[in-house]
Amino acid sequence: MRNLLVLLILSIIPHGSFATTMSANLLDSIKPIRSKGVSNQARLTDGSITYDGANADALEGSKIEGLRSYAIWDLKKITPIKSIFIQADNNDNYSILTSMDGHKFQKVWSVPQITDPGLRSRYRNDFDIEARYIKLECTRGDTYKSVSEVQVFSQQLVSPPNIEVSAQLEISDDAIEEGHATSMQILVGIFVLLGLFVIYPRLNKKRGFILALFLVVLSLFSWSKFGRFHGQSGVVQTWDTYHYFMSSKYFSEIGYYDLYRCVAKAQREDGFSQDVDNHMIRDLDDNSVHKGTWSATHEGRCRADFTKERWIEFKKDVRAYKKIFPVGLTIFNSFGDHGFNATPVHGAWLHLVTSFLTVSQTVLIWLAQLDIIAIILTVIALWWGFGPIVAVSAACIIGIGYEWGYHWIGGSLARYTWLAFAASGLALLKKDKPFSGAIALTVSGLLRLFPFVFVGAIGLYAIINWIKNKKLDDYSKRIFLGVFLSLFIGINFAGITLGYSSLLDFANVAKVHSKVFSLNQMGLPVVTRTAEGARAIQLVSPQLSDSNSVWKQVITNYQVKRFPLWLAAVCLSMFLIVYVIIKGYPPWLAASAGGPLLFSLTVLSSYDYVWLILMLPLGAVFHKRIKWLLYFSIFTVVNATYISDIEMQHIINAWILLGIMIMFAKDMYSEVSDTPKLETTSNPSKVTKRDNVEVVEQ
Repeated sequence: MRNLLVLLILSIIPHGSFATTMSANLLDSIKPIRSKGVSNQARLTDGSITYDGANADALEGSKIEGLRSYAIWDLKKITPIKSIFIQADNNDNYSILTSMDGHKFQKVWSVPQITDPGLRSRYRNDFDIEARYIKLECTRGDTYKSVSEVQVFSQQLVSPPNIEVSAQLEISDDAIEEGHATSMQILVGIFVLLGLFVIYPRLNKKRGFILALFLVVLSLFSWSKFGRFHGQSGVVQTWDTYHYFMSSKYFSEIGYYDLYRCVAKAQREDGFSQDVDNHMIRDLDDNSVHKGTWSATHEGRCRADFTKERWIEFKKDVRAYKKIFPVGLTIFNSFGDHGFNATPVHGAWLHLVTSFLTVSQTVLIWLAQLDIIAIILTVIALWWGFGPIVAVSAACIIGIGYEWGYHWIGGSLARYTWLAFAASGLALLKKDKPFSGAIALTVSGLLRLFPFVFVGAIGLYAIINWIKNKKLDDYSKRIFLGVFLSLFIGINFAGITLGYSSLLDFANVAKVHSKVFSLNQMGLPVVTRTAEGARAIQLVSPQLSDSNSVWKQVITNYQVKRFPLWLAAVCLSMFLIVYVIIKGYPPWLAASAGGPLLFSLTVLSSYDYVWLILMLPLGAVFHKRIKWLLYFSIFTVVNATYISDIEMQHIINAWILLGIMIMFAKDMYSEVSDTPKLETTSNPSKVTKRDNVEVVEQ
């Protein structure tokens, strides 16, 4: 998607040979004697660079894959070194090391990171060392790690070396197709806006239905990147399904904590000890990271109690996954992730599905259809409950939003089932079915946890009406019964299937995971931690045992200082829910009004922000803010196209969402307060105009 900007720059910037390669470059056309995780090695020393700012996956660059990747060059003799030049991706951790014997290396330069995106040139001219061997090492980085040129000089340079700039920037076919798909998504968003709010109101019922159905199909096709899915990697999100399939199938043995330990053991038994040792591995007990050799110690051992047959089956599934991991990633790279964090209820029903399956590409493709079904059911439920405007808007937001796009968890294993239940819960409440609506919303919370914010909103509705009427009416009883029955059955289902200890283990996992700071988070806490000098790109250091420790401490300090602002926003969000309920609005609207509270309360990974579709009923009633949610979804694609810094993308999105939430709060307060107070009875479906409020259809 960033290639749109690259192509635009190419159209206005002339390319050509600006200068010839300096003959003093000691690495001129020398090939590495040893390397790991470095593709197209000849490009590192071919004397040619691309323009600064070029996309990291441009073909001029040499792609770097895995952790602790490196390339080593032999200068053939001990040589003085005064200056070093490198053009590499801006925000990864690269180091230059030197050696006299080719075995013991000393770091001489930690290449500084740069805020501006893309491949960027850096050089240093104050070295006074001698060496025979030069080593380039990449210790950490994002998805796109790339180096286009490394040059070493025996004389001190007073300015960056004049290096030949490639006459033509080549971009991979996969990247071009991605750019085309992204452009089409933006066009789909614009087309849906025009279709819904300009054309649809002018059509009769039959033609309006046909248009709305067409827009739904177009939007959902857009979610798959118009059939492109993960590009060369295909339909399946292998990384994510690996965690969800293996952990759910073998939960009885490995639980929440032993996935990486046991996969490491299986790989050692298969003769891949060196690969395990060369990668970092996370201890999921406390989230600490260790060298791969830790998994061979008593502390890092696989603690699972496998039967002989189950261990053979486990190793077979690991081998199968190893073969289908996408290019550029391996099963060893996964050791540094944060493990399986699905709720016990989610894990329990997945366990019933995966227990009888063996890993294969075909099986995973079929399992990926569960999410497609869930998304279709989500749209159907919203259409049934709230009409075509809300349904089409939901399909469009799901289909084009970058932050929850297919590249994150599309093609995974039942990642959207919670959304289908949440949407169904709102629709059932709208259809005056409090018992089944409460069940559906509660199941959504049991599957993904944060939807309990919406459950809490309808619980508040029942409590406030109990207080107002001075008795527990039938409607509130049915809400309470639906919630408690779902909780009772869900918790016991998980306990019986996975063991009741899984409930306590998940509580600990949730506690540990709440302390994880990542770049792809959104929410009010991201806004409160935003400040000058608090960027990860400025504070992450590979020299530290925990490279993120300084960054985490700095943003935590900002959050502590701004705690009163965060608390005020949370209280205001809760007040708005209570205010809407007191004024007599129905429970489905109270539930939808839980959106600002969810935004304020906690950070969530960007792909979970598909929950914004649950605010569509609210947006359609209050000042028609439904359009702003569509505008925001289109903006996320544009933002990601022109800003390659993933942290900055999410900071900008969080601030924009804050503005949208403020507009929602303002509209809710002003429009609710302007409505004259109406009496209610024990059955909200019978009486008031407010209780029968309709979603606005333009």
